[in-house]
Amino acid sequence: MAGTQYGEFAELRRQEILDRLQCLGKITVAELCEHFSLSPATIRNDLAELQRAGLLQRTHGGAIPCRRRSGHEPTSLEKESRNVESKRAIGYRAADMVNPGDVIALDTGTTTYELARCIVSVPNLTVITNDLRIAALLENSPGATVFLLGGTVRRGFSCTIGKSVLDSLSRMYVDTLFLATNGISLRRGFSTPSVEVADIKRQFIAVAGRVVALADSTKMDTEAFTSFAALEQIDLLVTDNGIAPDFKNALEELGIEVVSV
Repeated sequence: MAGTQYGEFAELRRQEILDRLQCLGKITVAELCEHFSLSPATIRNDLAELQRAGLLQRTHGGAIPCRRRSGHEPTSLEKESRNVESKRAIGYRAADMVNPGDVIALDTGTTTYELARCIVSVPNLTVITNDLRIAALLENSPGATVFLLGGTVRRGFSCTIGKSVLDSLSRMYVDTLFLATNGISLRRGFSTPSVEVADIKRQFIAVAGRVVALADSTKMDTEAFTSFAALEQIDLLVTDNGIAPDFKNALEELGIEVVSV
């Protein structure tokens, strides 16, 4: 069964390879062949592709994590303590873009959570989200109607994922989507380590009239495992003033309005 599932979907298989590497600390070609019921040539090709993407380091007969752990996805708890001041400033600035009566979507993330903290007093607001912490926060807002997208809880990341989330989103429309990301690059656009999370971000974008990305400058010129949006799909980026001028100029030349705080 594993061989059929993963043999047909290389991207899912490679995500599983990264997950196993993160859990085990090292992997071998032999054990991956057994796990996926695939040939050594296929597995070696997967490892080569992942190494080219900077997500692991190949060794004789297997692979180990990169020294910088570029394939590692921090949990919500880990991300809470990173770049806190920048995230708060970004969230505060993005709150100026939310008006009474708006229907908005808040992607899951610690920066979008900071935005949610700033809009609890906005009246007559409709908020769609798959983030458990955001939904719990806005539950206490007397002016907000909150739609929590039901699905499978992604343990350690405080959000829901899965087909039911995608199905629910497909029947909705929002004025503005506030989008989180793990990486932004000129080559691959917006990216995230998780295939399932990428699917949800794509659906969020598909139902939004305007897309506003929220990302601190550490996300710039970096790439995660799965691309979910081309640069041209984003209308506006709110970031901190650590963004490199050349990178900012390149984004603006592609039609993205960049607001740095």
